[in-house]
Amino acid sequence: MVPRLLVGSLTLGELLGARTHLTVPAFQRPYSWGREEALQLLDDVSSACGLDSESDGPAEPDYFLGTLLLLANEDTALPGDAKSGTTTHPPAHYQIIDGQQRLVTLTIMIALLRDMSPAGATEAVTMDRMITSQTAMVSADADQPIAISPYRLRLSSGNQALFARGVQDPGGTTIDMGGGDDVSASASRIFEARDSLHNALAMRTAGERAAIARYLHANCHFVVTLANDIDRAHRLFTVLNVRGKPLRRNDVLKVELIGGIAAPDAVDATRMWDGVEASLGDDFEAFLGHLRAAHGRRETRIVAAIRQLARDSGGPARFVSEVLVPFAETYVGIRNAEPDRSLDTIGSYLHYLRRLVGTDWIPAALIALHLYRDQPEQALSLIRGIDRLAHVLRIARQSNSRRTTRFQHVVTAIRDGSATSGYHESLTPTRDELRLAAYNMRDPYKRNSQICKLLLLRINDALEGRLNRLPLDKLTVEHVLPVRPPKSSGWRQHFTDGEQRTAATDSIGNLTLLPSRMNDRLRNREFNEKRDILIDGLELSERLAIVDDVTAAETWSLETIAEREDRYLAQLRKLFGIDLADAAASAYLADSREAARREGAV
Repeated sequence: MVPRLLVGSLTLGELLGARTHLTVPAFQRPYSWGREEALQLLDDVSSACGLDSESDGPAEPDYFLGTLLLLANEDTALPGDAKSGTTTHPPAHYQIIDGQQRLVTLTIMIALLRDMSPAGATEAVTMDRMITSQTAMVSADADQPIAISPYRLRLSSGNQALFARGVQDPGGTTIDMGGGDDVSASASRIFEARDSLHNALAMRTAGERAAIARYLHANCHFVVTLANDIDRAHRLFTVLNVRGKPLRRNDVLKVELIGGIAAPDAVDATRMWDGVEASLGDDFEAFLGHLRAAHGRRETRIVAAIRQLARDSGGPARFVSEVLVPFAETYVGIRNAEPDRSLDTIGSYLHYLRRLVGTDWIPAALIALHLYRDQPEQALSLIRGIDRLAHVLRIARQSNSRRTTRFQHVVTAIRDGSATSGYHESLTPTRDELRLAAYNMRDPYKRNSQICKLLLLRINDALEGRLNRLPLDKLTVEHVLPVRPPKSSGWRQHFTDGEQRTAATDSIGNLTLLPSRMNDRLRNREFNEKRDILIDGLELSERLAIVDDVTAAETWSLETIAEREDRYLAQLRKLFGIDLADAAASAYLADSREAARREGAV
């Protein structure tokens, strides 16, 4: 008889409760999520919690975190089972076969919520109990307890000590883990995710953080499958992750809609549907979601929304020919648009938009380009406004849910005809959005390293007057004045004031873009050494305008950084309307000049 699998739906509080201990086995790949995946998970949980919803109360009674595959000894109960939580049974140990990335990220999130809560607060205590468990394992032949790890989740041996110190220990999330030689690539990703989640949670109120903590504990759940044989666990992992082809929404809709068309017209409708499917490929489901949003039906389930849209269009046949096909053509145009020589073209703006993480802007672009397909000047103006708003919202670090809601107002304004240009109020960043964006531009790399890279490329294109198509994944942001120069470094002799040095280091005037291969060669070298390496080591295609002004500098002083900062922020002001008159480096330079003037007067 085939042994039955133990399967259960467990809340995060149940999974990380009682006497449960989870281990990432040595054969698992290292942690590979980065800031984007971590922030997406936080956005999803926050949205499900109702924090980013325009309606009151939680948007969803629960949030499904996915499946979790665990391996344990025979007769071990599921986590959260009554037997696994009694003092008469030893702590239950499980190996994580599938679900490591989510569990590690959730543990980071829980630790941050603990450390950001007042000491002794209910949420802080609850979160800490999901991280640590003060239990002991009784040996087989004696009454003497054997101490085991207090952490509910243990990584493979190479990263556990750092994970404990920088995440799991109380207050660990406040420690600057740096990037020393003892920090592996996977550990660096852990701390990148930690710091990104910290910045996002810091933007929340204490009440909102408490709500997220409660929701994580009681409303977020996994479907947990427990195996007791490694070979069987591997087969289950393969089935869960590789085999099978899930039924897609477009398959359901195709059968339902075309099945409702009379025979003579069904052939044409099928041909048109198949043509759309061929042109969209794996993007068909995503397109249906954007089509729903472009018609103002964001809160409706996709299948139900498309059904209603078909009814509103005059039936399935008209929906296929008059809605599905033309909107799919517009979507393919958005997806495949090539940038032009000029920066101020629809193709160039779409190229910049596609570089952004997230698709919140697509429904607005879809409806704008569809409605104004025969009016190119109006279409260009609207796309220009969509580009500006999308970038400002990301610089302001607005959540995915808030960006989606914001762009839904844009869709409504374009659909009802009130927004016919990019300067309509729905496309104009609000005063608060611009204020947040300006604040984050004081230290753009710390706030959002990916957006910082995109902004530097955008500034470079504006300076050169042409769009540069160097691959993003081959470029890295370089701090000319190093983040942590050695104490004996000449950098500290030139920048003696700690606060001034930090402001100069964080300034966009101190940043440039280099090929990733150059990063290790530069590190904390003196400026003259860095400049010589850049002059000799860069290929012609890699010599960007924002690199040339580094290699052309005689020295790298506060004045150099402030002047460069002013030029770069002037470009951002033209592009996005962000006004940062009191930028960090410039403010320090002005203060030092004023102090010198006063000393001279004395």
